[in-house]
Amino acid sequence: MSAPADLAFRFDSRLDPLVFEAFLPGGTLRPLVEYAFSDYPVDLHFRRDWVSGSQHATLHVGLNRLLDLEFRQGVVRLHPLRALRREFGFDEAWLGWRPVGEVWDEALELFLDQAVPWAAESRGAMGAMAPSRFHPGTRTRWCIAQDFAPQFRDDALRKRVFAGLKADIEEAFDPSPIEAFPHPMKVEAVVLYVDEAGDLLIGDVHPRRASEVPWSTGIALVNARMLRLWLEHDPDAVAALAATVRTRVALGLLPPETPLPGASPTVVPIVQVQSGMSARLRANAVAVAERLAERGVDDVHEVRVIEWSLSGRETVRSPLG
Repeated sequence: MSAPADLAFRFDSRLDPLVFEAFLPGGTLRPLVEYAFSDYPVDLHFRRDWVSGSQHATLHVGLNRLLDLEFRQGVVRLHPLRALRREFGFDEAWLGWRPVGEVWDEALELFLDQAVPWAAESRGAMGAMAPSRFHPGTRTRWCIAQDFAPQFRDDALRKRVFAGLKADIEEAFDPSPIEAFPHPMKVEAVVLYVDEAGDLLIGDVHPRRASEVPWSTGIALVNARMLRLWLEHDPDAVAALAATVRTRVALGLLPPETPLPGASPTVVPIVQVQSGMSARLRANAVAVAERLAERGVDDVHEVRVIEWSLSGRETVRSPLG
């Protein structure tokens, strides 16, 4: 797979010292980290916009992005889940820039104390699933980034790169292998893990009834191809991922024994589906994977389907059944 000569996309979650220190014990924003230690499926992830220079901290509840904090030169503004703009006392003034030290107060704490349970309990499986909390006792993979997505220099380049990554998959779906229109090969942000060997697992997470489940193998392949391309052409890629792990360990969001990515990590595409899929949905998913294999999309054999329950139990199988 060749990359454009002017390839310019990367992922980076390294924080400026003043931003990082705000999340350490005693820091002004430390309470946001502490929500991840609650009984709710909460996690906090970071990313840097390498084009604008802004930095982001995003509080997730399950698969929902509950609250995003955008930092620039010592000031910060809040971006809540759209449904919460007028709920639980969210103050429109928080949408404006303020000094970092003035963000956390009783009003924001009251907002989150109401919004977190709402997101976990009122948004179905999307609120209950916590990708970074699989294997609470015996982990086999650790979450590096939820909403992982390399940022492109511009939208035209993003479209061109993804058009090449998914061309053979889209061709395989013409005509559709099942009685449904093919799910658009639109790759949203996904979850990135590191395993015990230092290899990288990448994929999205689906509730058991999600309509896109049959097409998820194709989407997983595009995710994995994108990650391999970035690792191949960005000499800073592994260092950026290792820094992400170290940041999450330092803040207590990952355990100290979390492995770092290897120097040349293997990339494994995964599909994570909540257990209890219907027989029809399962049969459709197998039919889609079989079509990919028949049409010569050979990396379909690399995909791992992980069916999991909220208890942490899971079964790993081939997408071909």
